[in-house]
Amino acid sequence: MIKLPKKHFIIWIFLGYFALSLSIHQSFVKSFPHHIHAWAHCDHYALSKGFVNNGMDFFHPETYVYNKQFPNGKDEVADSKITSVDFPINNYVVAILFKVFNTDAPAVYRLYTLIVACIGLCFLFLISFHFVKDIVIAFLIPIIVVFTPIYLDYQVGFLPSTVALTLFFGSVYYFMRFQLEKSTKYWVITLVLIMLAAMIRTPFVIHLIALGGYLFVNAIAAKKISVKIWGLWLGAFILPIVYFWYNTQLRNEYGSIFLGSPMLVKSWEQVGELLEDSKTNWSQHFLNSVQYYIFITVIVVLFSKLMLKRIAFKGYVWSFIVWISISILGVLAYSFLMLPQFVHHDYYFIDTFYPVIFIVLVWVLSNIKIL
Repeated sequence: MIKLPKKHFIIWIFLGYFALSLSIHQSFVKSFPHHIHAWAHCDHYALSKGFVNNGMDFFHPETYVYNKQFPNGKDEVADSKITSVDFPINNYVVAILFKVFNTDAPAVYRLYTLIVACIGLCFLFLISFHFVKDIVIAFLIPIIVVFTPIYLDYQVGFLPSTVALTLFFGSVYYFMRFQLEKSTKYWVITLVLIMLAAMIRTPFVIHLIALGGYLFVNAIAAKKISVKIWGLWLGAFILPIVYFWYNTQLRNEYGSIFLGSPMLVKSWEQVGELLEDSKTNWSQHFLNSVQYYIFITVIVVLFSKLMLKRIAFKGYVWSFIVWISISILGVLAYSFLMLPQFVHHDYYFIDTFYPVIFIVLVWVLSNIKIL
């Protein structure tokens, strides 16, 4: 059984994360999109306003843009503001809030994102608490790990990456419960959360695929296959595939203001240049100085212990390591396909490297006694 704090503690933990985060962002929580990637924030803000304008038609998302950049890249003027976009459930929920509160103020969108982000921190708290059994330490670990410059930039933003990250954190928590309690309902919750994350931000499909890799490795190790578990995993692809097909139809008919295809490099020389440019642009945004120290220390210690065979990965820990290891391989492959985007788009790190880095650091810091 997973160790859980009393329910009322969870509420206080959420309020603690929310109060701390709001104190950091209070100076601009009411402001319109600005600073880095203001145009991308504006696009998603406009989607929510578009749903209000189109009578809450979820299947025809629109902004205020007629000249669509994609798929032909010619910015041709169309006769419609409809655009294809990854599953816009966040924008739709915010549109509902706009109507409920009779306002389209940006603060509504920012606070929605902040609330969801704090729920994600609560999932990390629950993971940490299971190991350390101490509320204060479990509360601090997610803050130490997750409050990176990039994450804080988007914690009250308009992009869906933060929400997808929260769903990923939730899927990891329920995957751990599934492994410990062997209850199918937790496997279903795991799949639903990671499926939604993948629909909201395509890179998160990596972790859904990686779960299949875990099932494959587990089947080989156990020499048996659970038809029900495999069937549920396969079923988790149905909605993403259906929506991807529908989104493609929207893209073909109306165009899109959002990138929807890989940006391949042309040579290995370009790879080096892009990596160097990404480092120059964002190295001070990836992690703060304390987090860099923690990250490097964890890598060195883990590598040393693994070489000395002093860490035994058993049970659900082994399952967790298999899943995350396959996810890391998928992240590296995806990053290579989209490498040019990393030079100018820091939020791609939230969709790719951050999920696995955050989870690994939280797990290691929560289990520091094994080191």
